[in-house]
Amino acid sequence: MQLIRMPFLLLFGLMCANVNAQSYPDNFTHLRVVGNPSSAGEALVARVEYGGCPPVELPGDTQLTIQGAEVTLTLSMMVPPGGIACLTPPPRPYDDADFALGSFNPGSYTLNFVVISTYPGVTYPPLTTTFTVGAARSIPTLSSNMLIVMMLAVGASGLALRMRSFGVVS
Repeated sequence: MQLIRMPFLLLFGLMCANVNAQSYPDNFTHLRVVGNPSSAGEALVARVEYGGCPPVELPGDTQLTIQGAEVTLTLSMMVPPGGIACLTPPPRPYDDADFALGSFNPGSYTLNFVVISTYPGVTYPPLTTTFTVGAARSIPTLSSNMLIVMMLAVGASGLALRMRSFGVVS
């Protein structure tokens, strides 16, 4: 009798569980900044893997806020109601989603990726990563002394070739 009661208690417990307050940690994973580390003036992109269960549709509405070294990318999106139970369709394979961040001044930054679901009770844990922006890359230039040395070297090699072609130097 005890053996029969246990499955019924387990089933009853699952039926009474609050399905309206569900957290889906695996829908969004592996947040990274493409181009990290970068130089000032270079455009950066936030890349996150998404998929799993329930299936989500991207893109949603995004908002980028920057407060000092804290960069927050907020994604507001709708999770299809049919995907909440996650029985059908099967979990979706993971794919990358890119979000433009723009360019930043030199420094170290923290990127927070926050997903706000418009479906009641569905929450996603925020993801966080760091990235570094270095000083702008400069185009190398030659000093005037180096230009003079290079001109003398080219002139001397040209003179040597000319003398060799006329048979002056063997």
